[in-house]
Amino acid sequence: MKKILSVLIMISLLLIGCSNNNRKKETIKREEVPQEIQKAPELNHAEMMNNDRSSIAGDYINPNGEVITVNADGTLNFHGSMNWDVSNQSASDVYYTEEGIYGWALVPKDHPTGAGGVMIFPVGVDVKGFIVQEDGTVVLGTLSTNKETIRMTQGQSAPNEEEVYTKR
Repeated sequence: MKKILSVLIMISLLLIGCSNNNRKKETIKREEVPQEIQKAPELNHAEMMNNDRSSIAGDYINPNGEVITVNADGTLNFHGSMNWDVSNQSASDVYYTEEGIYGWALVPKDHPTGAGGVMIFPVGVDVKGFIVQEDGTVVLGTLSTNKETIRMTQGQSAPNEEEVYTKR
């Protein structure tokens, strides 16, 4: 089941990327990243591929100040209004894409069909996501993020600016 979910997430990402090749792409300017976010050390590829996420474990913050903690086992602690019981989660095996992105599925144990994806963007890797244009149209493009640190997203679709979390 975990492998099927991982494959489905990878296929979804490929479809999103392929279906948007002819759309206008744009980079959004983001407010300056808070001082508390430091340049993060590069993650450990060998550990990640053995499902040890300790090199990326820690707190991540989004532009709205919401915090998510990534645990070494791949589960997430949602803080504040997003509080979700970590004991009810199961993380799939880590996969790695040609673009240099790591990911895995996060599945609620009591609802195995309600999975979401976690994606980790190492130092220097672009984050692609949804950008709302002035006329209200939405395009897929490169989001402006702090490429000097590790970033993460979680959910069931490509992120928008507010859904990119930067490692503290």
